Amino acid sequence: MDKERKTIFIVDDDQTILAVGANVLGEYYDVLTLNSGTKLMKTLENNIPDLILLDIEMPEMNGLDVIKLLKRNPETAQIPVIFLTGKKDTDLEPEAMSYGAVDYINKPPSVPRLLKRIENQLLLESQKRKLVAQNNEQTTAVCRNLSEGETADESLKETRKTIFMVDDDPTILAVGVNVLGEHYDVLTLNSGAKLLKAIEKNIPDLILLDIEMPEMNGLDVIKLLKCNAKTAEIPVIFLTGSKDADIQLEGMSFGAADYLNKPLSPPSLLKRIEMQMLIESQKQKLFHQKNELANRFAGTNWSHN
Repeated sequence: MDKERKTIFIVDDDQTILAVGANVLGEYYDVLTLNSGTKLMKTLENNIPDLILLDIEMPEMNGLDVIKLLKRNPETAQIPVIFLTGKKDTDLEPEAMSYGAVDYINKPPSVPRLLKRIENQLLLESQKRKLVAQNNEQTTAVCRNLSEGETADESLKETRKTIFMVDDDPTILAVGVNVLGEHYDVLTLNSGAKLLKAIEKNIPDLILLDIEMPEMNGLDVIKLLKCNAKTAEIPVIFLTGSKDADIQLEGMSFGAADYLNKPLSPPSLLKRIEMQMLIESQKQKLFHQKNELANRFAGTNWSHN
């Protein structure tokens, strides 16, 4: 992530949420709190943040009205928006995401989860900027070499990703396969021991890992994964029925990429996975492009005869 301190706007008509948000996020980011969509739109005329936390249920102009306006304006269309809501309506989440929000968090937000979701979005934006810059450099290098008779290299090919889902609840595993099977290759495992055995032969692109399992729980499993160089970089999303913030914080401290509560919301599950896959894909592209540029420039004759 870029080293400069990022700016976050929190927009909510609930003063408690604004105060808690400013207190939690203020240690890491520059935070501006606004109590209406109208004030947000006015502020954006002079100041563009790196991310917006936007309440959906506000009087006069609700969050859905606000994001429509943001997406119509080229100057604000690319700002990542994370929706905040106190509603438990399962139909609201896919509707909200369809307007271009990057994430959706229920209130009151879990502090570890809120911090991780923001960190993920800012990382994605940082990677996008780096990819654009490297693409510009690579395009220049490729064009120069093509003019000298070389053939263009193929870009990284997208392949169907593999997900391991680990849970001792067969219902959760069945739901996971049903929701994810259309988009990914899914292997279900009912224990941490079976996961570790399966990983000896096949490294997945992502692991969905239940925390509360007998014999070896999710925290024990992730410790072993992170200690092994072959598995340390696999993104792990924790699944849990617990609302305990301390458990969430502990899980994140071991290197989990995200955290989802059970019962699983299909739109939320797909969005979290999509986000992690995108982060990993961009990491690979950055690595590939850096090597490509290094190889091209290493083979260039800089001497002048």
